[in-house]
Amino acid sequence: AFRKLLTGLSVAVHFDVDSATTAGQYRQALEAVAKASHSIDGLTVKLVGHADPRGSDSYNQNLSEARASSVGQVLQEAGASSMTVHMVGRGENDTLSDGQEGYYALDRRVDVQLSFDERKASEDLYSKR
Repeated sequence: AFRKLLTGLSVAVHFDVDSATTAGQYRQALEAVAKASHSIDGLTVKLVGHADPRGSDSYNQNLSEARASSVGQVLQEAGASSMTVHMVGRGENDTLSDGQEGYYALDRRVDVQLSFDERKASEDLYSKR
């Protein structure tokens, strides 16, 4: 039941315009994710960085990667293993604002997605970490 609860769970970390600095307000939640990734066997964290559609494609791609890296650094500083954290930037792909200027803040984010590796549930009845 715990695996089903966490699998596919996604939360967003939002950013200011032209910023890749993870705000302190997210630190407590990210520390909890780091602790979980370190102590729950098989849990993986995927960080998907995004940018709003303003700016060039290359600028937005670099910014989305920097945002994912910033969140990844917070996770690793809090004890997450680099082996369980995967980062990717999507630039301005997958925007939520649909080009509506008042909603660009929705696109300045990193999606923190939790999942489990492909091991059978019976293989890790007890955590080995």
